[in-house]
Amino acid sequence: MTSLLSVKNLTLSTTLDKKLLVDNVNFEILEGESVGIVGESGSGKTLTALSILGLLPKGVSQDSGEIIFQGKEISQADKAALQDVRGNRISMIYQDPMTSLNPMMKIGRQIQEAARAHNANDDEANVLKALQDVGIPSPESCFSSYPHEFSGGMRQRVMIAMSLLLRPNLLIADEPTTALDVTIQRQILNLVDEQRRNNAMSLLWISHDLSVVAELVDKVIVMYAGRIAEIGSVEEIFENPKHPYTAGLIGSLVKRKHQQKLISIPGNPPKPWTVANQCGFADRCAHVTQECRTSKPELVGEGNRSFACFNPMKGALL
Repeated sequence: MTSLLSVKNLTLSTTLDKKLLVDNVNFEILEGESVGIVGESGSGKTLTALSILGLLPKGVSQDSGEIIFQGKEISQADKAALQDVRGNRISMIYQDPMTSLNPMMKIGRQIQEAARAHNANDDEANVLKALQDVGIPSPESCFSSYPHEFSGGMRQRVMIAMSLLLRPNLLIADEPTTALDVTIQRQILNLVDEQRRNNAMSLLWISHDLSVVAELVDKVIVMYAGRIAEIGSVEEIFENPKHPYTAGLIGSLVKRKHQQKLISIPGNPPKPWTVANQCGFADRCAHVTQECRTSKPELVGEGNRSFACFNPMKGALL
């Protein structure tokens, strides 16, 4: 498969005091591939995704790195070039749809404005078809309603319809099911997966929950303290994790079949800027050595399988 997006040596920090937030991140998404980024809060997942679209929050800057999309470097692109990419070739679904939808504007008009911004078809019939495609039972009623008249799950469906209207090449989803109950969460996961396959899109799904990405993605990127800890296929990550942090995340999942005792990771994740030249997981790792505290492990491996650990796990998990 052809490379769609390539992030190379991405480093982000605070603008004023240069506190490190994301440290030398590298990964690739192929055309039609579904990729998940997982990690605890503060690991750099969302900032990495926002940097792809040039939407870093105020006070955060890109110090180095390249973001190559469809063969072109876009991290230094001008406003007009980024406008052509955002919402058109790359779309993003956010965690809380109420912060993305205008509460004073009817849903149909909001979707039409998104289409007009990219000179796309904004006919009402096209918008109604988009709403119908994401499982909204009464698209005509939704078209003329305000966001507050719908549940969280329905608002998220509206956001998905808006994101898919222009048939993007890449859909970025930043924990869009976190605030939803389990039943609605499953519906949204199935919907995104169905739409991705129907439209031959690539997907970047961001989550703190490994169990959510397990059934949705082909490849998993594990982030910790602003760095990538491990990259591998879903099968490799779940069956044979190499980084102790990845193994800890998997060990903390509920296992219905085996009824094993849940494993917790002691301590709390450090702030990325406090890690310096050592392994960020050193203070929480049962396999730590002196080398882990004095040197920074780099990603090693071949192809889609790599990990940043001096003492990788051995053997498959049961």
